[in-house]
Amino acid sequence: EGIEVDLGKFAGYRLPLAPEPDQIRRGVELSLELLKLAPLSVTVPLLSAVYRAMLGEILRVDYSIWLEGQTQNYKSTLAALFLSHWGQFHRLALPENWASTANALERAAFMLKDAWVVIDDFHPTLDPREQDTKAARLIHHDDVGDAPDDQEVAGERAGKRQDRPGQRMFRERQQQHHSGHV
Repeated sequence: EGIEVDLGKFAGYRLPLAPEPDQIRRGVELSLELLKLAPLSVTVPLLSAVYRAMLGEILRVDYSIWLEGQTQNYKSTLAALFLSHWGQFHRLALPENWASTANALERAAFMLKDAWVVIDDFHPTLDPREQDTKAARLIHHDDVGDAPDDQEVAGERAGKRQDRPGQRMFRERQQQHHSGHV
């Protein structure tokens, strides 16, 4: 209490005060209600990944999740609702997008550690090769075991700092031609 931190574009993330037992119970009930928003084949993996991400310090998270589907299938809405386990988010103001640089995306994943990082709009209007390169760099980031440091993000290659285990990220992907469902 009484401490303020400027989180910039990550201002939606919140670390609440210790809740009362009835608030914990209500929070779990609301979390389970999310299972009703879409088919269980979609919501069970999402909710499981929420709780699994928080164990990243003791059980290294070595996966990423993609939501794929046609435009207007509520992918960003689902992502924002599940991301709300870490704060207040809206489908139109998710923390990251594929227009960010690869270094910025890696830094976000590093800074947010055991929380989801939603990267929105894997979009056909952006250069598909550049997006694929960014995605590959983020997905395979765990293989190299290091994270970008401040100098690298600024464009200078310097020593690496050790990666912190955690949810690499949660990505929302939009494909122009997809016949499946969310």
